[in-house]
Amino acid sequence: PFVVSYWRERPADQILNENWRSTAKWNESYYKNPAYDQLLDQARTELDFEARRDLYQAAQQLIAEEGGHLIPYHVNQFHVVNNQVSGVPAQAFTEIEWHTDLHSSLTTLFRFMAARDDGVFARMAVILNAALFGLAAFTQFEGGYTAFGSLCTVAAVINLLQLRWSERWGTLGTLLVFLFNALTAAATAIQYQRQDSQYIHYVWWLVVLISIIAGGLYLNRKRKTDQAAKK
Repeated sequence: PFVVSYWRERPADQILNENWRSTAKWNESYYKNPAYDQLLDQARTELDFEARRDLYQAAQQLIAEEGGHLIPYHVNQFHVVNNQVSGVPAQAFTEIEWHTDLHSSLTTLFRFMAARDDGVFARMAVILNAALFGLAAFTQFEGGYTAFGSLCTVAAVINLLQLRWSERWGTLGTLLVFLFNALTAAATAIQYQRQDSQYIHYVWWLVVLISIIAGGLYLNRKRKTDQAAKK
């Protein structure tokens, strides 16, 4: 969903919040409320961070007061969970399914897909990290490259923290993500190159290049945004 959102240049929640509408065909619960749907309609076009948060909170409050329950849409590739301890949304790229708890789903939707200046690049970092997750799983079973699997895990954790911290440390957090992605991919490429592993090291060098280019694009975009703000 966030890939489609990137190419359409709009926040991903404009697509995803359709899954929580009470009139959605996959809503098998008894709860039908036009007021709730209207709040989602307003949220999908609202780019102001505080205003969006208020709309999602109002939707949660409406559900809490009326005691309704929605069965959210099940996606087949991507599992979003809401960590209630740290408040950091985590994700796994193996099996995907949305929470059946509406309050938790809306909270995750707001946090994970929040409209931010660096939101596109944060999602690009997550996409890059999907490859790192795959490598981590692969190396754990091969036995000889566990260290690289650990590096991938570290990069994954930093990606997740960056998504949460980007509201405060957007530039630093995003650049750290790109840096760790590039370093991890470079280390992996060197290892595969030494093993002469059927050109796979070229793929990882490509990941390094993409990380560097994406980081440069982010810096350039940030510079233009700052210049426009000063004017």
